[in-house]
Amino acid sequence: MKTTLSEIVNSILENDGMPLKFAELMKAYYEALLSRVRVYGEETEEFIVEVGVKQGRVLSPTLFNYCIDWVLENALSSYPGAQIGQNL
Repeated sequence: MKTTLSEIVNSILENDGMPLKFAELMKAYYEALLSRVRVYGEETEEFIVEVGVKQGRVLSPTLFNYCIDWVLENALSSYPGAQIGQNL
């Protein structure tokens, strides 16, 4: 079972036919993120951000849209829709 958002995103990309090399590059791009927090004007030491799709990264909005599209497509593919009135 996938446990982190990045694992889920990688799984969606791989299952949807994304070339493995591209999926691996994106995974590496998001795994190596260091961050700091400013508290009362002082910055903490760097720490590794380990979960989630990183905000502020250029690909984040595109990955979000891609994954939402995949979720909706798979959720609605078995739903026949609604019929209003008669078929013409």
